[in-house]
Amino acid sequence: NLRTVRRPFFWRPKERRGGRIESDMQKSAHGWRREKFVSSCFSSSCPSVFGGPERRSQKGGIFDELSPQTIQVQLKSSERNRRSVRRAVSDYMHEYCVREVATSDSNSVEQTLDFTHAKSMIESIKFNTLNYSPEILERVCEEMFFRFQLDLGLNIRRSSITVFISDVRRKMFDNPYHNWFHVVDVTQTVFYFARKSGMLNCMTTKERLALFLAAVCHDLEHPGVSNQFFVSHAAKHSNGKSTVCLEQHHSSKACQLLSNFVGSGLLDGLAQGDRQEVMQGVHRLILATDMSRHTDYCKRLEALIQARSAAECTGQNPLSFSPEDKQLVFELLLKGADVSNVVKPYITARAWAERVTREFFRQGDLEAALGLAVSPGCDRRATDCARVQVGFSGFIAPFFRALARLFPRLATLPANLDRNRARWAAAE
Repeated sequence: NLRTVRRPFFWRPKERRGGRIESDMQKSAHGWRREKFVSSCFSSSCPSVFGGPERRSQKGGIFDELSPQTIQVQLKSSERNRRSVRRAVSDYMHEYCVREVATSDSNSVEQTLDFTHAKSMIESIKFNTLNYSPEILERVCEEMFFRFQLDLGLNIRRSSITVFISDVRRKMFDNPYHNWFHVVDVTQTVFYFARKSGMLNCMTTKERLALFLAAVCHDLEHPGVSNQFFVSHAAKHSNGKSTVCLEQHHSSKACQLLSNFVGSGLLDGLAQGDRQEVMQGVHRLILATDMSRHTDYCKRLEALIQARSAAECTGQNPLSFSPEDKQLVFELLLKGADVSNVVKPYITARAWAERVTREFFRQGDLEAALGLAVSPGCDRRATDCARVQVGFSGFIAPFFRALARLFPRLATLPANLDRNRARWAAAE
């Protein structure tokens, strides 16, 4: 079995801390960026400071969970200490980081296959990013750039793509779920959706470029907690409404990163107007992954299906969309790819389900320790992986069924979802 380390949210390494966290990531850079982002999300007027636990962990200690019953959370109101929120939270989460042994059915098969195998699986729904190393996945992203046929007409240097993808990887935090593996998984899945549905052949070069860039950057610098965490924190400590939207943050970071590549050969093949159009497309596509807009997208998808049914009765091409409808379709494809783990083969779906559940529970532990209301699905004492998956599968199933009605060639998606949900229900 492999021994892995789950590095906690807000993790910031310090020399004075005891113990040793093993990692192949750039720990200092990751910890600093994560802390900087989270500290900017906390209200500057909040005077509360999260105190340390009553019992400190010993060097090499293993903790199964962060129990509010055994940890004293001290909230202080001193104005002079309000700027210490991020440091106190960082200390707490470091002391109570969780070490776990990977089971043979989840992580033991990770990072064992080579790039040749990855290339052969790129156009398959069975592609599983957890089987490859991060370095191979960088090459996979480069390969998908050419599968999107973005090397035609844009005069993009391959070296620019290599550097861009490496920069994205370095900006991804080492979360259990929202990490570099998830980025490549979504990018490959949206390519599969576009190709299988037939939309890839109907897209212009600018549309393909925007979809590729949005997929690669859709979770840039994700902190490992949901929007609800920041809403709960603002309600408790700021007596106001949180203005944090992670999707806005990802989009902003994506545009900032792309702007750094102006003049390097990445977007230089586009005219100024076309470049702005691509950037706007990336922004809209990333915002489409916000789950708070899920109901709205389901309604728009149903309306699009009805409009296409009426158009087909008049003999129009079923893949002929207006510019507005095409943009909606691209947003639907990326949105579906972002939550596509439930429609993958069960062995892949299970591995991702275990990862997202660990990330949910870690958020729930932090919320409980901070005295916040634990977000739905994040309380390890009230639910488990199977229950979370059964609930989410039932919630997202209507979306994939509607997507399969719009594109009949994607009919395997809801079928896989139903099989997976049945297996999770049997495991409850």
